Formats: sequence, C-alpha cells, structure tokens
Amino acid sequence: MLGSALLSGSIAVTVALALATSPAVPRVQPGGVECAAGTSVVIDGEAECIPWVTGPVTHGEAAQLGEPGGGGGGGRSMCPRPIGGQQYHGPTEVRCHSNIGWYSHDWDCFLDSADDLPAAGMPGYERHGDDGQVFRALCWAVTTNPHGLQHWHPSAGIWLAPTLVVLAEPPEGFGEAGPDIVALWVEAVNALGMLGPEIGTAPPVTGSALVNLPVWLWTETGGAVWPQDGPLAATASDPVLPDWVDAFAEPVGMEWDMGDGRDPVVCRDPGQAWEPGLDLRVPGECHHVYVRASRHQPDGQYEITAVTTWRVWWDINGVFDGEVELPVGSTTAYQVDEVQVLTGTG
Repeated sequence: MLGSALLSGSIAVTVALALATSPAVPRVQPGGVECAAGTSVVIDGEAECIPWVTGPVTHGEAAQLGEPGGGGGGGRSMCPRPIGGQQYHGPTEVRCHSNIGWYSHDWDCFLDSADDLPAAGMPGYERHGDDGQVFRALCWAVTTNPHGLQHWHPSAGIWLAPTLVVLAEPPEGFGEAGPDIVALWVEAVNALGMLGPEIGTAPPVTGSALVNLPVWLWTETGGAVWPQDGPLAATASDPVLPDWVDAFAEPVGMEWDMGDGRDPVVCRDPGQAWEPGLDLRVPGECHHVYVRASRHQPDGQYEITAVTTWRVWWDINGVFDGEVELPVGSTTAYQVDEVQVLTGTG
C-alpha cells in the first residue's frame, strides 16, 4: 500500500536482512537504529540508515541513495598522501579509515591499535620508539617517512609486513567510525540506475478516460525501467584494498495510486499494454475504474503515482550479504470525463 509518506515524496521503509550465505534468509529488524526517513538496512553486520536523495518519485531520473547515517555509519573520506620528491608507488590519496586501520599522513602508513600486544612486541616485528601508545603499522612500499624509516619489501607488493611503532599521540581521526563497506554499498546501488515506470494507459493520458469504464495500466519494459534480460548489476570496489560490493536489482511488482482516494492497484508484473484489436472493455489484471470525473481536481486532472518495487541484493567480496526492497516511482496527470445521457419526449 502506498502510504502518506510515499505520496509526500519521502520513504519510510524499514527492511533488513541478517547475514547469510544464500538469498533465502529471514528478515530481521536492525536493533538500535531509528531512521527518521529512509531505509534501515543491515550491511556487513551493521544496521545503517540510508536516505533517498531524490525521494521515490524520480520523474525520469535514476533513484539515488544518500550518504549513510545512524548505526555505525560514516561516509567515505579520503586523505592525501605526502607525495614529494621521493619515489612513491600507489595512489595519490587513500581512504582515511579502512579495515586495516587509520591513515597517518606523517608515516604514510595505516595504523591500528596494538595495545593488546606484549610490551616486548612479537617475533618478526620491528619496534620504533619507547614512550607512548603502541600501534601496528602497515606502510606503503618504496617510501621514506619523516621519521627516517625506509620501507621496502621486494616480494610483498605494495604492503609491507606489519611493524610495531610507538607514538606519543594517535594520528588525526584515529578511532572515528567509518565503515567503508557501507560507502561501497551505496556506490554500487546508485550505479544500478533503477528507474520508475514509463507510465502507459489506455485510454492514453494525452486524451481522457471515462467514468465507469476500465483504464488499462502498464509500464514500458526494458533497460532500467523493467529489465527483460536478467537483473541490473553494478560493482563498486575500493581503490586501495581488496574490497568490493556487487549489487543486483530486479522489479517484483508495481502499485498504482490513481489519485482518486481509492486503494492502490497492485500488479505483480509490468501490466499488459493495449494494442489495436484488443477489447478496451476487457482489461488484464492491472487496471482501474474511475467512479468520479476529475473536473473538481486541481487543473481538472487526477495525479497518477506509479511505483515499482525493486528487490535489491548484494554480495560483499563475493559472498551474499543481504537484500532490501526499494520503491522507485513516476507520476503523470490524467483527465477523467463523464458522459451525460439525456432522455425525454419530443
């Protein structure tokens, strides 16, 4: 059913899935997350609020998710590397926070807390410094940081074996929340480019319908409106770390609010398009009958809101993670007339 929140241009959908290895998983409510408006969804085990930027009615534009918030959420934040006259490999900027730690510009390394390690360190680790907090450092190859340490490992690729370092203070931003997988999820879902219906009616919206006669309803199919060759698919990957999210989407049904205050028309498919030779009075399942003319409506027309429900599911690093249903809609105006029949005697 289309609710008042949907008709006002915002979504208040709370759907989430627990982690699983197969799409056939039970749905659960994410605990401890309240979303004022948006979708609450479990991504990589964390409940996140994902708002829509444009709302469900896109008027021909692809639906877009907003920046994540709530839960443990945080958006993507990039930090520049100290590129200078020395030999550097890799990108010119890196994620300020990743699943291997927080980036330190001074060290050109990702640092993570190592306070749980013995004071003497661990075999195979170097330790630099005596006073302060112990950190585990993963540094870029072929670089010299301001502390005078040369990091080079010919067989380890970009990353070196971890090193223990001691800093008087943690690097800037250390400990701040920033689940990068959530940002990759948003990027992948936005790349799907899901569109609302291309509304088709018979009689056409360029003309007018008649009271008490059926109106055929359908959407044009193909592309990102109602794909015919399998689900939509998109991938977002981390430029530094081996993390990626594959997102997929397929339409599972439509709802049509015909603007006359009656219950929406629920369709399990894109509907049947009317063609010459078909009896206009014998529609398929997806149709509506107006009982009042639209002359008393604004501009003398009803506003139709058609919403496709998309099933969106995703893999994280090749493993199924969850799914959610997202509505994307379109609108159009429709005039409905009434035929007056006068009888009498001459």
